[in-house]
Amino acid sequence: MKFFAVLLALSATAMAAPAAEVAADQPAVACACANDAGRWRVDDLCTQAYGWSTYEYPDAWCYRHSQQAAEMNTVFTDEKCASFYPGSGYNKQTCRSIKLCKNWPDQPQLGDLWIDCEKH
Repeated sequence: MKFFAVLLALSATAMAAPAAEVAADQPAVACACANDAGRWRVDDLCTQAYGWSTYEYPDAWCYRHSQQAAEMNTVFTDEKCASFYPGSGYNKQTCRSIKLCKNWPDQPQLGDLWIDCEKH
C-alpha cells in the first residue's frame, strides 16, 4: 500500500510541474533531394536518418530530430539522392540553415528532441 501512495504522490508532483522553457536556439542544416525544376523531397530518407521534416509540403526539408542523428548534409548527398530516387531526377543535394529549439512551445520536454523554431 505504501508503494501505491508513493507512486500516487510522485505522479501528482510530476503533473503539477510547470512546462520546461524553450531552450536556446541551435543552428543546424536542413536538407533534401532536389530535381532540375527546383522541387525537393525528403520522404523516408528523412525518417531512416532519424530526422524530422518541416511543414512546407510538398517541398519539406529534413533536419536532425535529436543530438544522436547525423547532420542532414551528411545524409542527403548527391550520391544518396540518386540512389534513393533512381530515375526520378531528384539527384542533387540541397540544404539551408535552420534554427532548432529543444522543446515544443508550452509542452514538457520529452527527452533529447529538437524542433524547427521558426515553424512552431
